[in-house]
Amino acid sequence: MKRVLIAGVDGYLGWSLAQYLAAQGWIVSGLDNWQRRNEWVPSCGADSAIPITSPRKRVAAFRKHFGEDHFPHVGSDGYGDVSDYASMCLILDKFEPDVFFNLSQMPSAPFSMKDVHHAMDAYVNNIGTTMAPLWAIKDIAPHVPIITIGTAGEYGTPGIKITEGDIKIERDGRSAMLPFPKTPSSLYHSTKVASTVILERACVWWNVAATDIMQGVVYGTRHEHMPDDPDMATRMDFDECFGTAINRFVVQAIIEHPLTVYGTGTQRRGFLPLRDSMHCLQLLAENSPEPGKVRIINQYDQVYSILELAEAVRAVAEDFGIHAKVSNLENPRWELEDHFYEMERQKLVDLGYKPSGSLVQELREMFTDLIPHRDRLKTFEHVVDPTVTWS
Repeated sequence: MKRVLIAGVDGYLGWSLAQYLAAQGWIVSGLDNWQRRNEWVPSCGADSAIPITSPRKRVAAFRKHFGEDHFPHVGSDGYGDVSDYASMCLILDKFEPDVFFNLSQMPSAPFSMKDVHHAMDAYVNNIGTTMAPLWAIKDIAPHVPIITIGTAGEYGTPGIKITEGDIKIERDGRSAMLPFPKTPSSLYHSTKVASTVILERACVWWNVAATDIMQGVVYGTRHEHMPDDPDMATRMDFDECFGTAINRFVVQAIIEHPLTVYGTGTQRRGFLPLRDSMHCLQLLAENSPEPGKVRIINQYDQVYSILELAEAVRAVAEDFGIHAKVSNLENPRWELEDHFYEMERQKLVDLGYKPSGSLVQELREMFTDLIPHRDRLKTFEHVVDPTVTWS
C-alpha cells in the first residue's frame, strides 16, 4: 500500500487530493501551517464559501471515513511548517512516503500585488516552502518523487504555442533545447517561476525525480470521492484575491451581484474541474519520472475566455431561477486582453487522462452546493469587487 505526503493539506487542492487518493487505497499524511485559513484569506475580509471545520475535526473525520492509519506522525490536527527544514526531515524520516506533493504555496496574484508587505509575504512563503522540502528530500529521502503545483500563469501569453517542457532555440547557426520562456504577470507568478527554476536545478544537482505541473485554473466544490459529511468539505474561495474567476462568478450570481468581468473579457486561459485535477494528480503519483530532470506537465481541460465563462455561469444561474447580469469593469491587472493562446497537453493524455469537458455539469453542482449558503455569502459581498491594481 503506497504512502503519500501532502504539504498544504488544509488547502482547496490539498484536502481534496487527500480524500481522492485515500479512496484509491493510498495511506495519506499531510501537514499545513493554516496560514490560508487563519491569516491570508481573513486579511482580505473573506472566508471559505462553504464553511470548513477545524483542522482537528477534519483529521478525526478523515480517519472515521478512510481509516485510522491516515495522518500518522503529525499529531491530531496535521499542523506542520513546510518551510521548516527540521520539521520536513522529521516527517519524511518517520512517515517514509512513496510520493511527496508540495501544494503549500500562497496562490494569489492580487495578494502579492497589494503592497510591499504582501509581496514580501508571498516571496518568503513561496520560496521557503520550495527550498526546505527540497533540501529535506535530498538529505533524508532522495528516492522520493516530488510533485509540485506550478501554474500555467508562469508562461503568460507569449503569442506562440506553449510547449510541454523544453523548446528548441536557434541562434547564429546553433540550436539548443531550453525551458520555455516565462513571462509572469504578477509577483506571485514570479515566485512560481523562481520555484520552477529551483526545482529544475535540484533535479540536476541531486538526481531528484520531480514533476512540475503548469496547471490551469481549477474550479468546483467537490469530487466523487468526497463523503457527504460537512467535516470533509474542502474550502472554496470567492474574494478578489483568492477567488478564481468561475468560483467568484458563481458566488456573485447567487448573491445577486453583477459578474465582474475584467476588461473586455477576451483573455483566454486553460481551466479544469476539481475532479479532473484530482485524476491528473493521481496519474502523476502512479507514474513517476526518471530522476535527474524535472518533468514539466501542462494540465487543463478546456480553454475559455473570461467572458465565455461569465456567460456560461449566467445561463446556468437562469436554470436556478437566478437572473444574473454581467458587468465589464476596467481591468485592474496588467495583462493582454486580445491575444493568441494555445498550450500543448499530451503527457497526461498519454498516461490516461480523458478531459471531461464538463463545465455545465460542474456549474450545476456548484450552484447546488452554494445556494444553501446564500445568506452567509451576502455578508461578504464587499470582498468580491477588485480593489488591488497592478499600476
